[in-house]
Amino acid sequence: MANLAEALAASLESEGLTTMRVGDRTTLFGVEFLRIDLEGNRTMQPVMLGMLVSVSALVLAVSLERLVRRQRREIAVLRSLGTPSRTLLVAYLLPPVVMGLLASLAGVALGTQMTEAFTPYYFSIVGSVPVIDVIHDPAVWATTVMSVMAIVIIFTLWPAWSAVRMSPLEVDRRDAESAPACWCTG
Repeated sequence: MANLAEALAASLESEGLTTMRVGDRTTLFGVEFLRIDLEGNRTMQPVMLGMLVSVSALVLAVSLERLVRRQRREIAVLRSLGTPSRTLLVAYLLPPVVMGLLASLAGVALGTQMTEAFTPYYFSIVGSVPVIDVIHDPAVWATTVMSVMAIVIIFTLWPAWSAVRMSPLEVDRRDAESAPACWCTG
């Protein structure tokens, strides 16, 4: 370290500089703030992402399950008429998959636009940090869209599969077993 200091002093003297202040980056507010922000992001991002994925998967599964339960008579009629299982499976998987694809593409586009606007604002708050270019990685876009589609397919497959396995006789038996409430029969 002493050799480095001597070499630096000699180089500065050759340029005509006699005094110099040396400090490390931890004395700069902006750099230290970014380091702390990065550590917090690394800690909290998986937790927040896990919560968002769990909630969205639960909403998808519950919504489609309720749809299948509401339409069980229609499904039974279609099955009685000889509708192939594959047709029913596609009918219950296609709308969530199309909506998931559109939503993920819209999310990637919106996220791209938001980062373009937010990054300069963020670094203006931090201060003393040079302007940073916003670089969008197509691999991240593809990973995002594929992850959303995997979640959509996985969590809508079970309700769609239950619609396919539904037997017309089972639906009729459930309807016959459910007696009307005593207050409405008189």
